Amino acid sequence: MDLSGVPQEVADRMREDHRKMDETQLEKMKQMFGDFESCSVVSVKVNPLTAADLEFVKMQGAKDYSAGTHAVITCKAKFSKLSGRFGFELIKKTPESEYLYEAYRFEAQ
Repeated sequence: MDLSGVPQEVADRMREDHRKMDETQLEKMKQMFGDFESCSVVSVKVNPLTAADLEFVKMQGAKDYSAGTHAVITCKAKFSKLSGRFGFELIKKTPESEYLYEAYRFEAQ
């Protein structure tokens, strides 16, 4: 989340709202899948951002992602109710920046 130029109070509120959304999402996952038991990484693919990736992040109000990367991490996860594979899509603005969460998917096995 690019918050450059945003007043500190607004940036803090946005970060707090984002944290609450993450907690809500984790609670929903726990209700659907049960308690987390184990996880192992199956594959990691990291590539430079494509034009399609750049269009997505520009729509989100991000600036200057041309030096960024797009990572896809696939994990095998086991929960008390269900097991399967998770795929995480992450975008990084620059080599030094943190990854931004883009999306996840779950495929039951």
